[in-house]
Amino acid sequence: MPTNSSKQVVKKTSGKMGKLLGAANMILSVIPDTVEIVGKITDKTAPIVDKHLDRQHQLKQSLVVIPNLLDVDIQQAKEHLEGLGLQVIVLLAKPNKRYAKADAGEVVAMMPRSGKVRPGSLVKLYYVDDYVIAESKKDIALPDVTGLVLSEAQELLENLGYRVAAFPIKPRSQYASVTVNQVISMSPNPRISLTPVKKGSLIKLFYLDAATKQVSRILRKSEQDKKAANAQTIKKNLDKIQEILPGKKVAKRIK
Repeated sequence: MPTNSSKQVVKKTSGKMGKLLGAANMILSVIPDTVEIVGKITDKTAPIVDKHLDRQHQLKQSLVVIPNLLDVDIQQAKEHLEGLGLQVIVLLAKPNKRYAKADAGEVVAMMPRSGKVRPGSLVKLYYVDDYVIAESKKDIALPDVTGLVLSEAQELLENLGYRVAAFPIKPRSQYASVTVNQVISMSPNPRISLTPVKKGSLIKLFYLDAATKQVSRILRKSEQDKKAANAQTIKKNLDKIQEILPGKKVAKRIK
């Protein structure tokens, strides 16, 4: 027969189990409500997401492709961009050596240069005129014309706005095999000069003419003959030493 103490234990245990079952039932009853709430939120959010994606798609479809209009006439480039629904600002570019060979009135830079933009976006076009081109040519680096034929070197430098004076170079043996009228050196020397040479400056070209080449050949022949004579003299001296000292070997070095 159960005692009072055992009855109390059973009662407490039953009470705890009841509380646990009650909590479990509460959780189970809440889960369907939560799922229902999440579903409702998802149903409401889906149209918003779809609408956002549609807007992005429409935006991409409406973007205007900017073509590369470098080297195009500034007026034609402006009209073309305005025809695409874009705003255009025309600006005169500052002198730069990159524009030295450009034609007056052509586009030399643009911003943005290419890509896709929204309709009505602003595009800046930079162009050059005769003044900008003339100023840009002043910054051109002096080209190295050594090795060129004199006439070609003169034409190149004069087209760049330099004055040219040509002088025959002095004969030297190393010029014996150089082509006649070839530029041997120049002053100022672009490989040495650290400061830019301004347009209109005098450039001196030193070239090899026919007379200089002939003398250079004579000098080389003389040097070769002298070298051969020295080698022969050394050989004779070694032979004499060999005769005086027949029992010893003498190293022969002939250069």
